Amino acid sequence: GEKISSASMKTLVERYKIPVDGKAHRAMHDVTALCYVLQKLTFELKLTVPQLLEKSFRVSDITTTPPKK
Repeated sequence: GEKISSASMKTLVERYKIPVDGKAHRAMHDVTALCYVLQKLTFELKLTVPQLLEKSFRVSDITTTPPKK
């Protein structure tokens, strides 16, 4: 598929043409938008939510230890 320039909530909402109702960065607005993004993303990738979670990563997977002095 096509690449997006950012994985920000705003970019994802625009990419998936999710109707927004309310102000961004308000808890309920962000949760609702994220639910729609997850739904569109799993459909686009042809994955179930469990399959998506299986392919995801944790912060601990990408953190690095500081260099020794």
